[in-house]
Amino acid sequence: MPLSIRITTLAVVSLLALAAGCAPTEATTPATSPAGDGDVASSPPEEPWQRELVSKCLPVAVDWRVLHLGKHGWYVGAGVLLHEAGYALVNAHVYLVPGAGLPMVHLSDDSWRSCRVMAYSPESDLCVVKFETGPPLEPTVIADLNAPAPGQDVLVFGQPRAKLQTHAWASIRRLNADHEERMELVGGNIRKGFSGGPVFNRAGELVGVVNAIDVDEEGVAKALPVGRLRRELRYDLNDEGQYPFQLGIGLWSAREPKVIAVTGGSPAQQAGVKLDDVLVRIGDVRIGDSLHYYVALMELSSTDPVDIVVRRDGRELTLTASPAARAALDPVAPVRPGLRARIISGPQGPAFDFDSREPTLTKLVPSIGVDRITGQPAGFTVRFDGYVSVPATGEYTFAIEADQGGKVFIGGHQVAVRDALTGPQGESTPIRMKAGMHPIIVDFFWITGRKTLQVTYEGPNLPRQPIGPKALFTPYTPPAPQE
Repeated sequence: MPLSIRITTLAVVSLLALAAGCAPTEATTPATSPAGDGDVASSPPEEPWQRELVSKCLPVAVDWRVLHLGKHGWYVGAGVLLHEAGYALVNAHVYLVPGAGLPMVHLSDDSWRSCRVMAYSPESDLCVVKFETGPPLEPTVIADLNAPAPGQDVLVFGQPRAKLQTHAWASIRRLNADHEERMELVGGNIRKGFSGGPVFNRAGELVGVVNAIDVDEEGVAKALPVGRLRRELRYDLNDEGQYPFQLGIGLWSAREPKVIAVTGGSPAQQAGVKLDDVLVRIGDVRIGDSLHYYVALMELSSTDPVDIVVRRDGRELTLTASPAARAALDPVAPVRPGLRARIISGPQGPAFDFDSREPTLTKLVPSIGVDRITGQPAGFTVRFDGYVSVPATGEYTFAIEADQGGKVFIGGHQVAVRDALTGPQGESTPIRMKAGMHPIIVDFFWITGRKTLQVTYEGPNLPRQPIGPKALFTPYTPPAPQE
């Protein structure tokens, strides 16, 4: 993911973002409003039960903003507290706007917190972010799989026109809007800025998340119902291979964190975790919902023993497991020197899907860098892919230095990222690799200004250094022998 072309491209993306429900504001710093019962998007007087529900749900609702680096304004949306350790669920398309960075969440105590993106999915428009917190926060209660029903009254929070802690009332008109598994909300003053807004039922449970505002019918919005929300998050977060440390536990997507699978030989099996155990806590992470298990995986930082508290036959048991480091990747066969570079003209975002567009230019390059990419005055995105050779088995750390943004993947695992959140040096996740060659992908996007890109690695008996041409290779099929 000429000057007039750049402005036009960004304007199109802005319009797409507006149609999805996020709204840009030209404020150069986050505006604030007093915390309390929240602003009401519609004016009719509220009944006592409505005021009580707002007071109950407001502490778990968050406002969500991302600075547009090119326009010096903010793209806004809403979200909800996912876990007490400082994890929130927000909408992804605000973050994916080209030139976006510096994400922040606003809490009900009227504080702004910078945050980092932990996981996101452009397909489901869901994004999990983490922010620093003090005392544990009370997270939202996520309803079980089949909670929403047509005709239910719901409470929705959003940030229209950057007005914090705004809420609106609506009802669920239908559950399969546009032949998709999305519920349609009507009757409320839901408008731009409610994107990502949590939808609560009368019990104060999260039953959905707004992901589109109807531009043809005023006051109508589409939302992911809780059943699809749970499945999407489980699908996006469930691959333990994306986490540096693993336990080997499988859960279903229902609310109760009941174990449905234990990988053979895994730390969980060795610790004594059994099928039908209900997770209560992993380390310091309380597991009140099956989705909290993935928060626990994100919080693991070493192979040091960690307590796993489970409920079995009505009793709580404390087991001890030593998380396993991600398995070393197997090498591939030798290939020819160089990398393939696929270049797509025009400014793109940090999560641009290379498979969705034909490249403007494809070429073989000897190494990773942008010095050889010329003739792209309107910005560009480039993907380098091929293989990297490592000399010995062990743990390696890759790093990316990029002026605007980029990512590094080894064997399909993201191991380094540089964006507006991470600073010039980016962030890295060590990975174990066997001696030999491994698939590497480096994504880099440039909008305007300086163009700098360098990828380094370090490992066993290998001091930190740029990845040179002698370590980079590309797939090659030798010609068939002549008869």
